[in-house]
Amino acid sequence: LAAECDLMAHVTTQAPYVVVAAILSIIVGTVPSGGGAMGPAGSILIGLVLIVLFVFFVGRPVIVQSGKFDIFTELYLKIHSGSNLHKLKEDTALAAENPDGVKSENPMANSQADEEEDDEVPAKGVSES
Repeated sequence: LAAECDLMAHVTTQAPYVVVAAILSIIVGTVPSGGGAMGPAGSILIGLVLIVLFVFFVGRPVIVQSGKFDIFTELYLKIHSGSNLHKLKEDTALAAENPDGVKSENPMANSQADEEEDDEVPAKGVSES
């Protein structure tokens, strides 16, 4: 909400990660620990290793030259061709080419960014010298 991100867009793009975490916690944590096959420490250790492997193999850096997102977001983009994430993908590729900053082609986004820079107010009790 503070980042002015559409709530439902956020939920739909993050839901696959929640499902992966839930499945891993059931398979590695609840079932073996509840069945007495493994103690909680073993479940936590194996779960941590699996999550690190998942992030390493599935995750992507935020800014990449190709502009590609992770596999779940790419699937979402294929299903929802009218999504605003397509523009974000283009902007991400531009940001990788120009690390000094990319101005969006959306004039409203640029004017809001300029206004925010102008409206910076020093913190209460801090004087400018």
